Amino acid sequence: MFSALWARLKPSRRRVSVYMAVFLGTLVLRASLDVWAGYQLRAVSARIAPTYGGRLDAASLSPPAVAPGENRARLVSAAAALTDVSREPLRRDRFTQALLGAAPAEPEARLAILRQAVADNRLALQVLDEIESRPKANFEIVYEDGHRARMPSLLAIRDLGNLVSAAGRVAVAEGNADEAVRRARLGLTLAGSLAQEPNLLIQLIHLAVGREQLRLIRDVLGAADPSAAALESLAGRIEEVRASDPVVTGLIGELKVMNSTLGGLGGGATPWDPRQEAGGFWSRALVWFLRPAVRVGHARALDDLDRTITFARLEPYEREARKLLLPVDEPQPWWWRKLSPMVLGGLERGVRSGDEQRAMLMLASTAVALRRCRLERGNYPERLDQLAPAFVLRAPIDPYTGRAPAYARSGAGVTLLVTPPPGTPDSIRTLLRWDIVR
Repeated sequence: MFSALWARLKPSRRRVSVYMAVFLGTLVLRASLDVWAGYQLRAVSARIAPTYGGRLDAASLSPPAVAPGENRARLVSAAAALTDVSREPLRRDRFTQALLGAAPAEPEARLAILRQAVADNRLALQVLDEIESRPKANFEIVYEDGHRARMPSLLAIRDLGNLVSAAGRVAVAEGNADEAVRRARLGLTLAGSLAQEPNLLIQLIHLAVGREQLRLIRDVLGAADPSAAALESLAGRIEEVRASDPVVTGLIGELKVMNSTLGGLGGGATPWDPRQEAGGFWSRALVWFLRPAVRVGHARALDDLDRTITFARLEPYEREARKLLLPVDEPQPWWWRKLSPMVLGGLERGVRSGDEQRAMLMLASTAVALRRCRLERGNYPERLDQLAPAFVLRAPIDPYTGRAPAYARSGAGVTLLVTPPPGTPDSIRTLLRWDIVR
């Protein structure tokens, strides 16, 4: 039986010739595809590189160095290390619910929880009090390490932002409106300390910390009457925050880290190896054979991320006018629909969060300007364009419509409203409507 099987499988000269021809043809095809894919990758890289300072490697991401005595990031790290909100999950949940006004139902019970949290973290808040004395920030992250880069404690920083907001709400309850405004200003400075870090996760924490401070500002203006000096200082800080674009900063970091990671695959590094080091013979051989496919995916990912960044830079109404879509919403080849979630997954939500933050910052800037106008002139203006240039540099614009936000005087107060797109959750719509009753 074995001799018969061997006789059937025994290679003949003709079979060897066929095998060699197939093997050589495969190598020629692979080489041709590799040259074509390499050209596509170089073309995309050369086209987009000037937009990002001429370099697409992760080593180019590090922000400018900051002297220790000027680095507010060190104060933030120290204050975050002193917080204890997140050490007990149940306690942290009670604090978060009380901060959001969700539970318990009695206002005094919620205020008691906030007071206790502020008292328990008074040392962290005292350290943060010095943050405005340091003009720059750099968390000294080595972005060249890619996804292995050592990050600060982002959950602790977010908790610190929530504590600042809690301290502001306690100050309002105690009748100290200027102290509440100072806390909101410190919270915005805390959020701004993350602004230069080119990492999308860090920038999402930036948005979360900033959003809580904007919610505090809305509630302070609705419940108290801060002084003109406190409001003027707050207005300046809001404009500083508006000067940065957290989502674009984070997406640029994603693009460069992704480019470095995919570029490393050409040396035999395996994406499932957390060390991202060159592998052995077989992994290098496999990557060499698959390199044309890797290069095609690399070029496509670069192009899609670049277009996502271009999309994020524009105001929502500008995208609507140009009929732009996010790359993930455009028709795609079947193979890229399978692979793109690994590269672009979750970016859409990040872009939407950036849009919401722009709208909230515009509402905060406008609301503070309205209150300053009332303090100086005795009443709120009839139209929002009357705020410029005395209280705002230019008339406010709803980023979703390109027109002035909805504005109405209602009794002793005012209502400000922007119009988010259909499908926006009610929790977000609540944040985009400011009813200031006084």
